[in-house]
Amino acid sequence: MKFILYIILVCSPTCLFSQVGIGTLTPDDHAVLEIESTDKGFAYTTCAS
Repeated sequence: MKFILYIILVCSPTCLFSQVGIGTLTPDDHAVLEIESTDKGFAYTTCAS
């Protein structure tokens, strides 16, 4: 049974598209991540290698 499920998943073409919105219910279609806020900011960090 697992083998049949594996074959179906491998052989069937799939395309997954998703957008993630934080603070919004309708993220833009072209955005991967959309953050919306009226009183907050966004800070990201980088690490030197």
